[in-house]
Amino acid sequence: PWLHEHPSVTRTAVLFSGDTGFCSGMSSLRGQIEREIRNGSSFVCRVCPGISSISCLAARCGTSWQDAALLSVHGRDPAMLSTTVMDAVRHTEKTCLLISGAEDIRLLGQRLAETGISGLRVTVAGRLSYPDEQIRTFAPEELLTEDFRDAGLCTLLIVNPYPAVRSLA
Repeated sequence: PWLHEHPSVTRTAVLFSGDTGFCSGMSSLRGQIEREIRNGSSFVCRVCPGISSISCLAARCGTSWQDAALLSVHGRDPAMLSTTVMDAVRHTEKTCLLISGAEDIRLLGQRLAETGISGLRVTVAGRLSYPDEQIRTFAPEELLTEDFRDAGLCTLLIVNPYPAVRSLA
């Protein structure tokens, strides 16, 4: 509506942080713009993505991500850490996870430790592609005691060397 009320504005930009194609507000905004275009608006929508944090983390770890479960709990119900995420970790060798910060990391460590799955490794990456990027790997129980106070948004790679086979029954 604001752009309709200000026809003298002919160019505008909207910036989103993070991955434009994965759990981003961009998809909602793009849907609204496309509805406007169908209703006769002359808007043009162009998405100019940066590098995906998942792609960046996989590259830094020297691994692929085409066979990983891709999930996000950023801004979502922490109960997902008990259900959806744990199911992916249990049945998938690699799980990539977008997470909101210190409390989510600690809760994840608790949930992972409770699973009793041996050999799990969790790589926590923050500020990827910036000069002060941090990438560290932990056992699940180490996530409970490590200081992530300044972690902010993070991308995680959880590796389960012994994923369980899903039952078809």
